[in-house]
Amino acid sequence: MFEWSDIRIMLAVASAGSTLGAAKCLHMNQTTVSRRIQALEHALGLTLFERDTRGYALTLNGKALLELAEAMGGTAKRIETLSRSIARGTKGSIKISAAPDMHPYWVNPVTTAYRKKNPEVFFDIDDAVFNVDLGAGEADIAVRSGDEIQDEELVVRKLGKCVWAIFCSKTYVRKFGMPRSIEDLANREMFFYSPAIVDRLKVLRYLGERIKPEQVVQTFRAPTALSRTLEFSYAVGLLPVVAGASRPELVQCFTDPGFRQNVWLATSRDSYQRPLVRDFMKFFGDFTLKDGVTLV
Repeated sequence: MFEWSDIRIMLAVASAGSTLGAAKCLHMNQTTVSRRIQALEHALGLTLFERDTRGYALTLNGKALLELAEAMGGTAKRIETLSRSIARGTKGSIKISAAPDMHPYWVNPVTTAYRKKNPEVFFDIDDAVFNVDLGAGEADIAVRSGDEIQDEELVVRKLGKCVWAIFCSKTYVRKFGMPRSIEDLANREMFFYSPAIVDRLKVLRYLGERIKPEQVVQTFRAPTALSRTLEFSYAVGLLPVVAGASRPELVQCFTDPGFRQNVWLATSRDSYQRPLVRDFMKFFGDFTLKDGVTLV
């Protein structure tokens, strides 16, 4: 009889193309990986991999079993995800992931209002800059900015549009004057965002198409870092209104009809099975958000 853990190793070797690559992925010893593949082949009575100097490649027998093995892997992942979700549900807790700038103005008012009606509920806040894996149970609910969220494994609700604006420091205004429009940004040094973030957010692409690449003197991965640096710099930058307004040394220069970005609420289908998560998502969506979010 084979062991499920060996199927996991088989999938890793098939994906990596070698026992060394699989060992690194699984945080195991390469010798152990090789030994477990041999044990699996012996238990099944099949040769699953061709071995040569280039690495490991699935045989026809291995390819025939691959779909079922991947299904087993998916089931194991769902068990792990659901177990995490059930554990949080037993404790009456909800883990929410959102960018740091979102918490004070968008997340905290909602969780505070919800706890007034449900004081037994505990919220675990994850201020991740990058998206967490909801399917892996890293959070129950995520608040995300983006053009669209197209993932069949997620339950998604559109919250509204976040308003962005151009900001600069008070010192900058005294020395260079305040820009009043996109046209007025010409020849001004700017802080902007890394390509991965720009590709994901329409509002950044909109501005990026209207400024010259040579104007950008620094790029950042998140508004939090940009806003902190902007307070003490001779440059201008685009920020969510809620983020810029929280910095006492920053001045809002102007906004533009193109400075709007969709905001979404998302959860995995497994987490959505929890009544507490469903109830909070409805509450969040119905809650009147202020300070930079226009509901649509």
